[in-house]
Amino acid sequence: MKAVVGIFVLNIFCFFNVEGMDLGDLIPLCSANDPELNTCVKNSAQKLIPQIVKGVPLLKIPPLDPMISPEVKMSENNEKIQIDVSYKNVEQLGFSKTQIDDVSVDLKNGFMIFNASFPVFSFAGDYVAKGHIFNYQMNGEGKANLTLQNAKCDLIINFHVENDRIKEDSVVFHYKFHDVYIDYDHVSFTGDEKLAKTTAEFINENGVEIMNGFKPSLDRYYGNLFREYLRGFFEAFPYSILFQES
Repeated sequence: MKAVVGIFVLNIFCFFNVEGMDLGDLIPLCSANDPELNTCVKNSAQKLIPQIVKGVPLLKIPPLDPMISPEVKMSENNEKIQIDVSYKNVEQLGFSKTQIDDVSVDLKNGFMIFNASFPVFSFAGDYVAKGHIFNYQMNGEGKANLTLQNAKCDLIINFHVENDRIKEDSVVFHYKFHDVYIDYDHVSFTGDEKLAKTTAEFINENGVEIMNGFKPSLDRYYGNLFREYLRGFFEAFPYSILFQES
């Protein structure tokens, strides 16, 4: 999850050309004055996803599926989880299947909300962990795979317009899911194979609750990534181009 690109705000591409291609030939164009702006933006974003999933070098958009992140750090300290985890060479799969469920755009008050879902999302990489999950010590390293099924995401953008550019005031990301599978089967817990097996089984059996514990870290991680991509988009294209008056 997540170098995640702002896949839920792809409507901004409706108003400009990429590499000489008129995006009006690819997706519905939207007007800022359209009483059905939310529906238009939703349809435009949905239709555009397959067009950019392999990346758009001209706009410095890396591939979305798979998406590669050099490092992702998670740190939690709550009643049930006290742990620091560093993932490296993270491969994320599933964004190409994103379904835009709902969109709310309020240009006057400066906010955009995108609700999306995807059937399966996986997050895999090498990791080093130190701490506890419930009463289980988890000091080890190896490979991990986190798979979320029936996942939903919300992206909330608050902004203002300055010198004909959108300036993001905040970008908030939230994810929700119904099913999760966590695979730490190849992790070595300081050489104790019995402990490694017991801990891995416990983690897999309690995946939903564990992932809820990591939710603040993942929300922050993807929120920050979305904000970086959005800043690049908004700096590159004037507000008057992104949302034309008609």
